[in-house]
Amino acid sequence: MTAAQDGEARVAVSGRTLIAILAALHSVMLREREGDLGNWALAGKLYQRIAEVVDTVRPRPQEWADGQAERTVIVIDDRPAWH
Repeated sequence: MTAAQDGEARVAVSGRTLIAILAALHSVMLREREGDLGNWALAGKLYQRIAEVVDTVRPRPQEWADGQAERTVIVIDDRPAWH
């Protein structure tokens, strides 16, 4: 992980790790609705934003075979536009 002075963080994760992140967020969304609404709302927002990008990813077998596959980038930036 790398961090910038403005609070931005860049994190590289594997596909399996991304699946684990989505599963954990989904679990919080199911469990926290009756408890901490802040956790529930944040988990829902993150899950939605990540899933939107993951849903657009399509297999590109030739690129994988050549070792030239591009990384998928997920950006979550909800700061006001004037930042």
